[in-house]
Amino acid sequence: MRYLSCLGLILFIIFSGAAAGQSADDPETPVKLRTAVKPKENIFIGQQVILEVDVLAAGGWAQFKRIDDFSVAGAQIMRYESQGTRLSETHDGEDYSGQRYQFFLFPARQGTLHVPSIPVEVEVTRWGANAGKTSQQLLTPEATFQVSMPPGTEHVAGLISTPQLTATQKWDPDTAEFKVGEALKRTIVQKGRDISGMAFTPLKFDSMDGVSVYPAEARVDDQYNRGTLNGQRVEAVTYVFTAQGTVELPEITIAWWDLSHNKLQQTVLPALELNISPAPQGQATGAPATKARPHALAPGLIFSLVLLGALGVAAWYFRHPLGRFWTNRRQARQAREDYQFRRFTRAAESNDPRAAFNRLMAWLDQIQGGTARLDIFVEKYGGPPAKSATDSLQQALIAEAGDWSGTALAQAMGAARKRWQRDQKIKRRATSLPVLNP
Repeated sequence: MRYLSCLGLILFIIFSGAAAGQSADDPETPVKLRTAVKPKENIFIGQQVILEVDVLAAGGWAQFKRIDDFSVAGAQIMRYESQGTRLSETHDGEDYSGQRYQFFLFPARQGTLHVPSIPVEVEVTRWGANAGKTSQQLLTPEATFQVSMPPGTEHVAGLISTPQLTATQKWDPDTAEFKVGEALKRTIVQKGRDISGMAFTPLKFDSMDGVSVYPAEARVDDQYNRGTLNGQRVEAVTYVFTAQGTVELPEITIAWWDLSHNKLQQTVLPALELNISPAPQGQATGAPATKARPHALAPGLIFSLVLLGALGVAAWYFRHPLGRFWTNRRQARQAREDYQFRRFTRAAESNDPRAAFNRLMAWLDQIQGGTARLDIFVEKYGGPPAKSATDSLQQALIAEAGDWSGTALAQAMGAARKRWQRDQKIKRRATSLPVLNP
C-alpha cells in the first residue's frame, strides 16, 4: 500500500505539471495550418492552379518565417510574391489572425497530383500581458487534385489552358520583294492570361528548299500584379534566301484550350508569299588609275597589290557560296548538343537568370526537336536537386533577383544531362542490335 501511495503521488505531480503547462500563462498559442487548391475541380493540363498555404494563431498574429522548397510530381511550381496576404478570422468565438502564401502550379500530365507536407517555420506574435514572440517548426497538411485532358485535345502536344491567348507576328523588312542573299526576320509574340510564358510550347521552324532558317533564342516575360498573372513568350526566326523563285513562308497554328468558353481554339498566323529575284552581279568601279613611273613601286609590292586585288575580285564573285559555307559551318557548330549546353553553363555560372533560362531552353529545343518542356525533362532526368534549382531559377526570373546564383543549376542540369546521355546510349544500342532468329 505504501508503494501504491507513492506511485499515486508521483502521478499527481506529473499531471499537475502538465496541466500547469497548458495554462493561459504559457507562451504557446494554438496555431492552425491549412492548404487548399483552387479551383477544386475541372482542372485541365496546362491550367494555372493556385495552392494556398495559410497559418493562423489565436490570441496573436502568425506569419511564415520560412517555407522549405518542395516539388509536385507532374507539375511546374512558381512563386511570385515574397510577402503573404494578411488574414483575420473568427473560430468558435475566438479571434485568429495570420498570413496566406500562394504558389502557382501548372500541371503537365493528367491524373491525381499530390502536394506533399511542406516543412515551415511559424512565428507567433502575442500582445498584452503575455507579449512576445515564439517560433515553431510545423508541417502543412497534404493536398491532392485531379487533372484531366480537355475533350478532343488528345492529339495536341504541349497543350496550355488559359482564359485568353493572343499571338501576333511582325515581318522585318515589311516587303514581298527580295533578292538572293537577302534576309527576312519573323518575330512571333504569344501572350496569355493566368499562364506563365515558360508554359508556352516552343514553336518549330522547319527547313525549306531555297531558304536557310535560323531560329533565335526565345525570350519569356511574366508580369504579376495583385493576383493577376500575364505570361509572354517571344520567338524570332531569320530566313535567308539562297535561290530565286517564289517562296511561301508557312503559316503557324497555335492550339490552346479556352477556359472562358470550354473549347479548343486555334490561333493562326498567316503565311507570306515572296518573290525572290537573282542577286545583282558585282561590277568593278572606280576612277582611272594614275600612270606611275616604272621605278615608283617595287616589283614585290606591285605583285602583292595585284594578288590582293585578284583575291578581292574572287571574294566578291564567290561571296554567296562563301557566305553559305561559313553560315552552314556556324550552323553545324551551333547545332551540336555540347555547344548549346556549354553556352547554358556559362550563362548560369555568370548568374544571369534570363540568359541561363533562354540558353537552357535552346539546348532542350535542340535535343528534343523544338518541342522541349523543362518540367517534363527535369521530372524524368533531374530529380529533386534539378527541381529545386529550376524552381529557384523561375523565382529569380519573376522577381528579377540580383543575388541569384546559377552554380547549383549548372551542377544539377549537368547531372541530368549525364542521365539523359546514358538513356540515349541505351536506346541507340537497343536499335542497333541484330534481330535474333529472324
